[in-house]
This record gives sequence, structure tokens and C-alpha cells, in this order.
Amino acid sequence: MLLATDNEGRTFFHMATKLSKSEIFHGILNFTKKNLTTEEVNEILLATDNKRRTFFHMEAKLSKTEIIQEILNLAKEKLTREEVNKMLLATDNEGRTFFHMAAKLSKPEIFQGTLNLA
Repeated sequence: MLLATDNEGRTFFHMATKLSKSEIFHGILNFTKKNLTTEEVNEILLATDNKRRTFFHMEAKLSKTEIIQEILNLAKEKLTREEVNKMLLATDNEGRTFFHMAAKLSKPEIFQGTLNLA
């Protein structure tokens, strides 16, 4: 279920970024931590939609700093340093990374914690 995509290539994680209730996302995140393999977590965090946007690109737009930090913690637990870097430096179809999105939206608080992982 978490690995399935819709007709625009979005995973459940892409869609979950739009949830207004963070406790729902926390439940999904806890399930992911406990039940998915490292390979599955990697697949979810690196999945791109039809515009080559990762879950992280979408989170940068919404600026849910708490959720971004939790995903970074999950990535740090489950992924190699190279995989974390790949996640953070992934580009969408316009060549923008997660960092470009955060800078464009003037959201410097998003950079906290992320630079320690990169």
C-alpha cells in the first residue's frame, strides 16, 4: 500500500504531505519504521512523481519542519549516507532540489537539521 503509486506517480507519502492532521502522518511514519525494510524505506523516500518530485520536494513547499525532521531521522536510521544525500539532492523536472524549494519559499527553518545529514 505505501509503495503503490497513483496515475501521477505519487506514493502514499507524497499524498500524506497534504494531510492537515500531523498525528495521522505520525501513525504512518511509526508503521513505516516498525514494518518496512530498509530497501522499502529507501524506495519510498526516493520515489518521484511524474514531475520527478520526491516526498521531500513536497514537504519543503508545506514547510512542516517537525515532519521533515522526523523523516530525516528515519532516513538517518535506515539509509546510508549516500542514500540520504541522494534523497536531499534529488532534482525535479525543473532541476530544483529540496533546498531550492525551501530557499525559494524563504523558509530558512527548513535547513535546520538537514545540513547535518548531508
